[in-house]
Formats: sequence, structure tokens, C-alpha cells
Amino acid sequence: MKKFAVYGLVLLAMFGCSAVFAGDNGRGIELEEIENPKPSFYVRVDVNHEDLTYTEGDLLKVNVISSVDGYLYLFYKNAQGDVSLLYPNQFHPDNRIQKRKAVAVPEEGSNFQMRVTSPFGEEQLLAVVCKNQVEEFETKDLGSFFTPVTKSDWESFKKGITVAPPERPDVPEMSEISALYLLGVKTVEKSASYDSNRGNNSFFVGIGVGDYKDPMINRKRLPTCPVDVERMTDLFVEKCGVPKDNILTLINEDATLEQIQKLFCEALPEVTKPGDVIFVYWSGHGGSCGDKDGDEKDGRDEYLVPYDAVLSEPRTMLVDDDFGVWVQKLDRRKIFFIIDACYSAGNATNLKSLDDEGDRKIISGFFDKTGDKAASAPAKVIPFDFGFEAMAQMKDIGQRDLALIASSAADEVSLVRTENDMSVMTYFIIEELSSKSGISHVQLFDAIKPKVEKYVKENYGFYQTPQMQDEFEAPLILNP
Repeated sequence: MKKFAVYGLVLLAMFGCSAVFAGDNGRGIELEEIENPKPSFYVRVDVNHEDLTYTEGDLLKVNVISSVDGYLYLFYKNAQGDVSLLYPNQFHPDNRIQKRKAVAVPEEGSNFQMRVTSPFGEEQLLAVVCKNQVEEFETKDLGSFFTPVTKSDWESFKKGITVAPPERPDVPEMSEISALYLLGVKTVEKSASYDSNRGNNSFFVGIGVGDYKDPMINRKRLPTCPVDVERMTDLFVEKCGVPKDNILTLINEDATLEQIQKLFCEALPEVTKPGDVIFVYWSGHGGSCGDKDGDEKDGRDEYLVPYDAVLSEPRTMLVDDDFGVWVQKLDRRKIFFIIDACYSAGNATNLKSLDDEGDRKIISGFFDKTGDKAASAPAKVIPFDFGFEAMAQMKDIGQRDLALIASSAADEVSLVRTENDMSVMTYFIIEELSSKSGISHVQLFDAIKPKVEKYVKENYGFYQTPQMQDEFEAPLILNP
């Protein structure tokens, strides 16, 4: 068996293969330069160490899975800044990837293995799946093993995966043709001290928006939303054991779309690690707009409304498709979302809704055609699926440990209590977790659902049916 050093990895080859890749190969390349904030499909990278840390001599194994058929390009950047193309390679020049079928590098029974060696430090794996082959990159010599990537190569690749829509040739975009996944790993030498058994931690993220910049939205202020976040923060610190230093909140003017994105895409990935538990709570307005990429079963994209949203511009909302991309950056964490907002309409007081049409017929049967309150329950409850489609796609490509509770169905309203002190579902969550310990997320949902339904029906004559999507591999105990 021969050994060949490749950018911080040693390739253990079963047969004689030549070439040693070393030196300045593409220094200065930033894999983060490639971004696709609104992909139409998902890609995921998995490795054989759950904690993403490798000690000198460990074998590195990589799996890539895509939600659609395409062509896979897998890059590796070592701690020294050298970049190489791991896939396609000499052994696997055909880089086609089938949807929901993992590509392993190396494959079982391959003629090589990848063993960690110097340099050590923070390293990256970038998987890019394209619906078409990148012609500008196909002529590159794949070399004997993995191919060094120069800056010129990198620029050609970026050009090949970027297209400009006919209506805006000056604004290249790639949402329809490619998706990507950037994974950071850490390599350490044997003599370095690293505690791979360090305990997991918990975090609470609270976002509450009751005041809005747009006067058209602010006509329906929700003063209870900041209060909701304050009460939920106290709950998760006092009853659920979240350390005070692990509380992150955005209230009213701080909860802009940009700040929310930075929270999910930069702050949380930085302060959390695989295995940590993240509780995410949102209280505010919700709504929907036409589905722009055809991935929603109901033909609608659900959204949540940040502080700086403009009512007439859906792009200023937090759309569930964007949410899915952000959540991917928190892969390998356990994430429990609680969303107390509503999708639907109505002109009554205390509704967490933006719809202003008092004569609109509510789909669920809140009103009959004459505008009178309906006496019977809706024949079919349509789930409020903000994030549900994204979570389903992520499940298909291997991302687990996600769960979401929404305060109402898509064709219903979410309400504030008649006392105007907090939102209905939030109130019952706090009541349940404060009254007993050892409650799992499933037990919590089963307990609050009938209470919310009963309270809203008795006090408002409406139907509010909490919904849950559960992708946790095991019950999550909320208040040990």
C-alpha cells in the first residue's frame, strides 16, 4: 500500500498511483464566496465523526446526498488554505448523483482511503450539486488522485454555476440550477488536548415583533409579542435549564430580516456545536404569498413578518424557503421551534394576522358566506406549514432532530388572550411547563392543543388548532 500526501490528508492507495499534491494550490480561495440563499433543492454533507473533529491518523469518510438528480462537485480546503477537488476524481470521473442516494468518498471497497495528517486546524468541505454539468470545469485534468484547484479554476467554476436571468442580466443568480452545503471540520495532532466528550449545551432564541416599521402593518400592532418573549425567556431559564449566557433575543426594531439572518447563519453556528439543543420561539404576525418555486403542496409560501417588512413586498418577509436554508447551517443540532403566529385572515381584535378584509370568508369555517360565525368545525384542517416542507426535504437528505409547533392551522387564526397579557398558545405552554417537570415535546403538544382549542372556541367562537411536525429521533425532555 502506497501513501500520498494531499493537502492535509494522506491517501492510502491499494495500487501504485503517482503524484504528490503539495505547495501553494489556490491559496486565497474562499469557499464561502459561493452562496445560494434561495436554492430550489437541498444538499447535505455528512462525515464519519459526529463531533466533526479528527485526530492525526483518523480516517475521513464523506457522504453527500441531494434531494434532486444532478452533478456533484466536492471541494476540500485544508488549514493551510490549499483547495482540492475530491469528487469527481480519477477513480470516479462520473460525478452524477441520484436524488436521495448518497455518494460516498471514498466508496466502500475503493482503492484508497483518506487519513488525516498535517497541517492541522480548521478545514472545510464544500459540496455543490448542479442540475447540469459545469462545462467550464469539465475539461480540467482529474490527475492521479484529487485535483489541486487554482484561483483560475475557482473563477471558472463560479462562472459555470451562475446564470443571469433574461430580465436582469446584470444580476446573476443560481437558485434554479444548483445548491450547496459547506461543512467545517477540525483536525488536531495526537499530542493536542481535545475533549471529544465535552457535554452538550442548550440555547434559547426568542424573536418578538409587535411594532413594525411599515405603517400599513403597524395598524395591527401586537404589544403582547415582546411580553411573550420575555415570559418564555424566563421559563426556559428557570424551568428548562438554559444558561442565561445562552439567551439570544431580538425584539421589535432589532428583529430586522438582516439581523434574523445573521442570528441563524452566523451567531448560532458560531456559538453552538453538534449535539447542542436550540429552542427557537417566535411571536408576531404571519402570512402567505404565492409559491414561487413550486415546492409547496398548497401553492403558497408561508412567511413570518420581521420588523422592517413592507406589506406589499413579499421579498421583505421571512419566507419558509429561506428559513430552510438557514436551518441547514445548524445541522447536527437538536432544534425545537415554537411559532405563535397565524397565516390566515380576519378583522376581529386580538388576531395575529395582517388580513384586513372583514367580509372575507375564512376557509376553515369561522364564517359562513353571509359573514356570520359558523357553528361547526371545518371539515378539513390545513396545517400551517411554515418550514414544514423544508423540514420534510431535509429529512429526505438525512438532517434529523427538528421539531416545530405552530399555534394554528393554515386556514385559522392565532389569538391573544382576552386579558391582553400574552398570546393564547404561549400562555398554555408556560402553564404546562411550570406546573410539572419531565415533560417531552410530544407531551407538551398533547397537553396544550385541547386547552388552546377550548379557550379560543369559548372566548372568541373561532377555531385555533395547534400543529406539530416532529422529526426528532427520540423525545426531547424540555424541563428535566
